[in-house]
Amino acid sequence: MGISVELNVLVVWNASNVVFNEVNALSGRYQGIVVDTHVKRLARRLGLTDQKDPDKIEGDLMALFPRQQWRQVGNALIRLGRQYCRARNPDHHSCPLRDICPRHIGD
Repeated sequence: MGISVELNVLVVWNASNVVFNEVNALSGRYQGIVVDTHVKRLARRLGLTDQKDPDKIEGDLMALFPRQQWRQVGNALIRLGRQYCRARNPDHHSCPLRDICPRHIGD
């Protein structure tokens, strides 16, 4: 099964935006920022967006960063969200963005 057939199957099965975009990103076809739960949470916590809809968050992030950095931005936010800025019990003291995080400046 070729990648284009697999992508069409994902669309037919109504796969989530995240899965579809990530498959496209891995194939080199996607031109955007994958917005998963971590990216959604971090983008809001860091003041990069006030949106809740993943498509609108993606649009806000794409407007802030150059196209060449979109994939790296998504990956970095995912890693940051998994390692430091978890939904429950975030590790603010070890976070590398602590000094610029609008929620915790001056802690």
